[in-house]
Amino acid sequence: MEEGRRLHGRIWAMDPYDILQYEELCTPFPLAWRFRFGWLLGVPDMLCFRRGLPYAVVEYKSYSNTGRAEQVQASLYAMLARLSFAAPVEALLHTPAGTAPIPGWRRLALEALGRASRARIRRSCS
Repeated sequence: MEEGRRLHGRIWAMDPYDILQYEELCTPFPLAWRFRFGWLLGVPDMLCFRRGLPYAVVEYKSYSNTGRAEQVQASLYAMLARLSFAAPVEALLHTPAGTAPIPGWRRLALEALGRASRARIRRSCS
């Protein structure tokens, strides 16, 4: 645990236990989960914590014309946060037009994970 804290502190300049010191805090935060097809890793632009538990993933885009790819990206981060912390999480997309929730983010994430799993199976059968 100590080695992990030192490494995290060097990379992110923050001890992950600092999150527990704040009522509310939003920060980039590395996430990972091992699925049957392999590891999925990612760092959302902001993972927002309240009382030490994540409640929202915010993906920032500098452009307003976002589409499915940006929604899937934020949805996968939200799924990783939900699995890692066993907490309800909201997926949000922030653009110059404002911040909006991603409707159906769970379905988007599960569809993307299903495609990744099928692609991995196809590659292993080749």
